[in-house]
Amino acid sequence: RIGAGDCGYIGFGTHFVPSARLEDLVAALAEADLERGGARAVDGVIARFAGDCGPAPLAALRSAIDRCFSFNSVEEILVALEREEGDWAAEAREILAARSPTSLKITLRQLREGRHLPYEEVVTLEYRLSQRCTAAADFYEGVRAVLIDKDQRPRWEPAAIPGVQDADVDRYFQPLGDGDLVLGRTPKDHFAGSVIGS
Repeated sequence: RIGAGDCGYIGFGTHFVPSARLEDLVAALAEADLERGGARAVDGVIARFAGDCGPAPLAALRSAIDRCFSFNSVEEILVALEREEGDWAAEAREILAARSPTSLKITLRQLREGRHLPYEEVVTLEYRLSQRCTAAADFYEGVRAVLIDKDQRPRWEPAAIPGVQDADVDRYFQPLGDGDLVLGRTPKDHFAGSVIGS
């Protein structure tokens, strides 16, 4: 949902390779000698094909984004966006208002907790959330509204943020037991949970 310039700015990507050069990049990677210094060799090949990723519009909004999204509750973030001047704040608030209230609370908690975890624990957390979210009713409702009926009018459960209880969010973060994905081992059983919530 963001362009190449912003991907580079936020650290989501390290290089920008124009689409027209992707086939040549893949061929060069396939021919690269990875036996010695594999990561360095890959970096060198990618650097040969990388180009300028362009401007980063988010950079100009950084202080306002930090100001509005510094809160630890979705409710406070929405109030801050309402008070913030500028089209971007109104657009952000509108986008958030259309999303699953439960997913908003899960995502905020995920971002807050995940930023301090080592990579191995982030992978476990991400997998856990993916399994729990895809077993929840809002996932299916979102798919229905966007892809099946295409009415763009999801009926979230609960329908509004005040209806999302902390205990509901907590359940998404609970370990999957032997089904948890832990780097270095395969989950013994994939989580086949049921719908979370009432």
